[in-house]
Amino acid sequence: MKNFYRGISYNPADIKETRSEFAGIYRGTKHDTAKEKSSNPQHGVYRGVKWVA
Repeated sequence: MKNFYRGISYNPADIKETRSEFAGIYRGTKHDTAKEKSSNPQHGVYRGVKWVA
């Protein structure tokens, strides 16, 4: 069965999903491919107001 997307016909069975992890910079913060367990934040700034847990 063929589907059409924006005027192009394709067969969904032929599409391979490839997702890979990558390192990079997002909004000025460096990200790695290593999975780290996140902890709850103990302090920070929310809308200009400092807070401490």
